[in-house]
Amino acid sequence: MSISAYAAFSKSDKIRFKSSSGGLFSEFAKYIYYSGGYVVGAAFDKDFKSISHIITDNPDELDRLTGSKYLQSKFSIHKEIKEILENGKTVLCCGTPCQIAGLKSYLKSDYENLITIDFICHGTPIQKVWKKYLEWQEGLHKSSVISVNFRSKENGWSNYLLLLLFTNGKKYAQTSDKDPYMQLFLSDMCLNRNCYNCQFKGKNRQSDITLGDFWGIDNIAPDLNDSEGISFLSINTQKGKELLNNIKSNIFLTEVDEEIAFSYNVAAIKSASQPDCYNNFIKDLEAMPFNKLARKYIRKSPIKKRLKKYKLIKIGIKIRDNLLKR
Repeated sequence: MSISAYAAFSKSDKIRFKSSSGGLFSEFAKYIYYSGGYVVGAAFDKDFKSISHIITDNPDELDRLTGSKYLQSKFSIHKEIKEILENGKTVLCCGTPCQIAGLKSYLKSDYENLITIDFICHGTPIQKVWKKYLEWQEGLHKSSVISVNFRSKENGWSNYLLLLLFTNGKKYAQTSDKDPYMQLFLSDMCLNRNCYNCQFKGKNRQSDITLGDFWGIDNIAPDLNDSEGISFLSINTQKGKELLNNIKSNIFLTEVDEEIAFSYNVAAIKSASQPDCYNNFIKDLEAMPFNKLARKYIRKSPIKKRLKKYKLIKIGIKIRDNLLKR
């Protein structure tokens, strides 16, 4: 089937607030849970220094799977997924495009009871960078982390915060343009090497559904943006369409032009650019504490240039749209 693209968000304020964008994954997962199926997604490990994919049929686990997690997940439950599928149970699996491709390669069969969701992936950071960052934060706050939220909406969807809570009651909250870990991530400095030549970009996805933030919503359907989060939703297969039909009563949904929608998500179609100093960063990562590493390699200008470029693109699209209306 041809791709259908939408702007969408959950009608539940609670679900939407907990999510990174519009809460669509939670709505899909809820339907699968209450239909007797299993959900696969990434959850923080006990110490919050890493994440792993888990499989669960317990709706109480949904909060662990909700929200963006900007680090690489350990995905080692292919065998368990296959066993559940062969027992006739439905499995909804969410992962990066490469993880979905890896699962399908392992299964070697198109199970009708497997539904896959991938998301628009900027790239996955090197695990050691996050580990060093979190240890640095725990040293500064003299306490262990008990909660991590990469996309807290306390300041709204477009001005999200990285939020850390500690056992001693302290709280760290910082915007992505000021937090050193997010600065390294958004400037493409700390990604895994394969992410600079990703083989899974483009609109022809292996997943049934693709999710992401709908950052261009102000130029496509500005009335929808209430600063609480809007999801970009791409339906890639008939299975994806059927799942969407089952949750339509729980979401607001507006169909959009998929070419224009994808144009606002460059990460969907283009790999990140490897910085010239990447190899030096890798060497220093082994020897330097996080604060020194960040001071040496954070480059404010690439982020500012990216934001400036994004603003210019928005202006250009507005001009084009106004011309087309004449």
